[in-house]
Amino acid sequence: MKTEECQQKKTSQGAYNLLSVVRQAKWLILIITFICLAGSLAYIQTRKPVYVSEAAFQFCEYNDTGVGRQLTLGNPEAVLVDLTNKFGPKTQQSPYLVVQMEKSTLKMRAYGTDPAETKKFLEGIVSRTEQDNAKHYNAMVRKQDELMASLKSQRQSIVDALTNLNSKAGDGLYDGISVPLLMRLQYDLDQRIYLTEFNVVKPPLIVQPPTLLQGSQAGRLYFIVLSILVGFGGGITLVLARNYFRNLSGHRQA
Repeated sequence: MKTEECQQKKTSQGAYNLLSVVRQAKWLILIITFICLAGSLAYIQTRKPVYVSEAAFQFCEYNDTGVGRQLTLGNPEAVLVDLTNKFGPKTQQSPYLVVQMEKSTLKMRAYGTDPAETKKFLEGIVSRTEQDNAKHYNAMVRKQDELMASLKSQRQSIVDALTNLNSKAGDGLYDGISVPLLMRLQYDLDQRIYLTEFNVVKPPLIVQPPTLLQGSQAGRLYFIVLSILVGFGGGITLVLARNYFRNLSGHRQA
């Protein structure tokens, strides 16, 4: 018990001594903190403001009743990865692009120090994305047109066959099996034509054209708080280190 009490006393005495050292050197700590704060303020005032340009792009969609859900054309996830790799912040270029997906809408935000260049940069990316997605849209429309023409041609063939069979029925050549089968085929073709007309592809859409937001000194508060913490913590560390080396040299001389 006595040993534990002695250790606790030594620990409390050591903490009190360190606190006394810090109190005695408080002006030095405040001076170091002030120097760091002044340096941070000087950096904030001299660095260029960051301008932001925003835009949003919606990929083409269509309702596929065969699977019961809305489908998106153009593979937006691949576009997001491609834009991030080519123009994202990791490229260490200015301006740079930050993108995110919300369902079928691609939201883009460009950051740069020059307002005109930042907006022009984003306009070029939006234009390229629109052109690429328009190709997917046009290809899908062509496929739908070809499918519709094929279905209508098949339906007309069935109608002609039914008309021909009905005309022969008066001559005693009526085929009672062929007529129900052809009528069933006509019904199936009518349903497919209806569904194809219903599944109209929506064209690509720029939800929000590139707009330029006001430049701001982004992160000003962050730099101020960080400089105070670094200055205060660095000052205390310096004072304690100086006291440690003084005590170490005193023990050696003794």
